[in-house]
Amino acid sequence: MDRIRIVIAPLESAPIARGLRVLLSRAGSFDVIELERGSDIAEVVSNTAPRILIVEGEDASACVQYLRLCDALSVIVLDSSDARAFIGLNNPAWDRLASIIRVITSEPSEHADSAGRVHVLTRNGLAPVTSDKSRQPQNGPESFSDDFNGLKQWLDAVFGHRIASSLSDDRDGTSGVRVWSMSAQQALDLLGLDANKRSVGDLERDLERIDRTFIEVRKGVPSALARIVEAFRLDPTELRLFSLVLAPELDARYGAVIGYLQDDLTRRRPSLSLLAELTGEAGLAWSLRRRLAGQRPFAIHRLIRPSSANPSEIVDPGYVAAPVLFDVLVNGLEGAADRAGVIPEPTNGTMSAQSGERQSCPETERLLALIDTIASSKPPPIVLLGGRNGAADWFAGLLRDARTNTLTGDIGDVKDGAGEERLDGWAALAVLNDAALIVTGLDRHEPPLRRFLSRHLVRLAPHVPLLVLHGERIEIGQLQTGLPLWPVDPPRPRLQDRMRQWKQAADAAGLSVSAQQLLQLSACFRFTRFEIDACISLAHGESLADASLDASERVMRAARRLTRHIAPPAVRRIEQAFQWDDIILPEPIKQQLRMIPSHIRLAGRVLDEWGYGERLPYGRGVAALFSGASGTGKTMAAQIIAQELGTDLFQVDLSKTVSKYIGETEKNLDAIFDAAEQANAVLLFDEADALFGKRTEVKDAHDRHANVEVAYLLQRMEAFGGLAVLTTNLKQNIDQAFLRRLRFVVEFPLPDAADREKIWRGAFPSHAPLASDVDVVFLARRLMLTGGNIQQIAVHAAYAAAAEDEVIAMRHVVHATRQELIKVGMLNAERHLDGLAA
Repeated sequence: MDRIRIVIAPLESAPIARGLRVLLSRAGSFDVIELERGSDIAEVVSNTAPRILIVEGEDASACVQYLRLCDALSVIVLDSSDARAFIGLNNPAWDRLASIIRVITSEPSEHADSAGRVHVLTRNGLAPVTSDKSRQPQNGPESFSDDFNGLKQWLDAVFGHRIASSLSDDRDGTSGVRVWSMSAQQALDLLGLDANKRSVGDLERDLERIDRTFIEVRKGVPSALARIVEAFRLDPTELRLFSLVLAPELDARYGAVIGYLQDDLTRRRPSLSLLAELTGEAGLAWSLRRRLAGQRPFAIHRLIRPSSANPSEIVDPGYVAAPVLFDVLVNGLEGAADRAGVIPEPTNGTMSAQSGERQSCPETERLLALIDTIASSKPPPIVLLGGRNGAADWFAGLLRDARTNTLTGDIGDVKDGAGEERLDGWAALAVLNDAALIVTGLDRHEPPLRRFLSRHLVRLAPHVPLLVLHGERIEIGQLQTGLPLWPVDPPRPRLQDRMRQWKQAADAAGLSVSAQQLLQLSACFRFTRFEIDACISLAHGESLADASLDASERVMRAARRLTRHIAPPAVRRIEQAFQWDDIILPEPIKQQLRMIPSHIRLAGRVLDEWGYGERLPYGRGVAALFSGASGTGKTMAAQIIAQELGTDLFQVDLSKTVSKYIGETEKNLDAIFDAAEQANAVLLFDEADALFGKRTEVKDAHDRHANVEVAYLLQRMEAFGGLAVLTTNLKQNIDQAFLRRLRFVVEFPLPDAADREKIWRGAFPSHAPLASDVDVVFLARRLMLTGGNIQQIAVHAAYAAAAEDEVIAMRHVVHATRQELIKVGMLNAERHLDGLAA
């Protein structure tokens, strides 16, 4: 690799120049020449033909003269105010400088215009100078590497004038010792100013000129900051205040200067008193306090705020910029939105691909036509969005189709005290993005916190383009707003739309999924668009690891994996290990069971396309009751159905569901149904008569409470949109109100001799060592047992044989049978086992 020759012109600080030469030399691919006199630059560049010339503090246009001396030369200008950033040997800026040099020299510079070969380097990035002399940031117009030199020049002038004024006031020494750990001259040195060369009058004239250019003409204002100024309509005083509180974040020098001005070097953020002095309102901190409590966007969005968590406990606390706005300056709008926990969806001015192919729905088209009118009204209404999973995604797509940007944030996980700041940040981002703000998760909070967050959002509502509150338990009567409210209920999700989204995502990832599988995915997994994309991404990643797997099976496995984290403590996820061939039942019963998955898969066609959904008074979900003796296969059948649908099976743990405290049982049940809907899981209520039992005559408070639980469960079952399976040994104990709402009631009979023989044969795996004396036909005829009993006997016999290191013999089976009969209370049958053993 060719070595890169670098010439370092004389710098203001000799130690910095030496450190720069040493560290660049250590990079291994640089030959570094350090000059002692500026007059030697032209001669050295002409004779040595370097690739890089490093100078300090020169005007970019003045560097063009050096470029004429060497066609391959590029010039890096160290910003004079930031050169000391390279003073630390462990500063990562050193490594960045070496990387920048390699990038610059890897591209041919002889074809670039002269201005394009001059670069200004600061701690925050590299800004190549274009032919129109304007600096363009390397990382885009909205990043922290944007040109902040104009802002820093203004800050230097403001702080420099204030320090020089205080120094002039103290010439006679009557003001005492000011900040013993730093002198005024040291503070001026940090700003690159010399009070002996510049009078207070000179600095004041400079400040007036720079202030007029930067604040009033807005020349040199970074584009990210200019966007904030425009979006929040900052007046000159507000821009000054915001720029001053940004100072310590821009450069640590300003923090030290602020500490000097406040007589305490530990106080590196400006107080209201200092801000009043620096903005020309000395002694009028109270007027600034009133401004911060006013009705302008600057105050409503709290663009500056006390840095202390308890400002009332601190006299004259320091102030900082709103964290989300500082994030905008550092990471741009998209990065700030990601860190703030909101999902941006910008519009490109055209209809989205999804909407263009979406089947027309009269209600959706009506809402789409209304959005422009609603959003442009002054003040805009607050949209109260109903619906459950996917409603916010649907409305965001609707706004996108109406050419409106959206930000969607979930406030459901916020803790007490943090919600207000998070909502303030979201509202500020909505203003900056000119976007509608969709807030979800309010209804997951307890009423006091829900009301507090709702009222805070109402206060912000007139100051964001459009506010959308999503949830089913938003207390409208508690909002206390004079704004119009627009209730919107999303139309019922159509199966065809979900199939189209699944197919689009699968095709984009190159996965071939059959039409039948698309139908099952759409019917069984009521995912949002983002969840569908995530599921397909999981399946695509699995295909890269093992291309032999079937695409449809990979997608089904990814869908189940996507919902694994959703399970409240009161449910237990049951692994599914059985197929239809594993369950032994009369054929009519099996046919009835096979119909249950069809009612889930074909719901879109029958209920939506054929119109039967309007004729179901008890909801669109499917509820089935499996009744029969213990061990006849009820739970096994539920596992097989969930396996065929490709979904998880949630078994409700009654011990963690039923509570002696009033209202707790209903809350637990609500969490169970919500989780099952979110995870698209099959719900299994074993021993359902404990929950769904008959309501009784009210004789005391216990009876009344029990009846309320049953009534609530009845209502929640109606609202459940998935499959719920109830099992019971005593069908007669189930409340008749439930039986009327059950779509399937399946009786599981005791197996006859032929079925018992099949069960006995299936109870011993093919790999199990079975002795020839085990007569399954004889066992099936003599022992009237259920499948569950037979399976337990087979397992006990296997362990007994393994303990003796022998094969499974008839005597092991008989001994295990004896134990099982005693366990279930069949003592008469147990007494006749001696003859069977013989």
